[in-house]
Amino acid sequence: MPLLNANDLSGWGPLAGELEQTYMQKVYAILRHRKDSGEAIYPEDDVFAAVRLTKLKDVRVVIVGQDPYSTCKVPSTRAPVV
Repeated sequence: MPLLNANDLSGWGPLAGELEQTYMQKVYAILRHRKDSGEAIYPEDDVFAAVRLTKLKDVRVVIVGQDPYSTCKVPSTRAPVV
């Protein structure tokens, strides 16, 4: 099962193609390998939840990196709404 599919990319317009580029295929392969090796990747069943839940027109800032856990050992890809 792919980490992202065409439905996940709706609303991302010009950036949708970037998520299908060779460098992103490498990212997907790394994530699959790490997950297959037993490493915990959160959220386990929806790694790219942020892409699926957010339309490009609603994005104002992109922060690249690991977000802090809201609760000890309970990471989330959803940022608080401010």
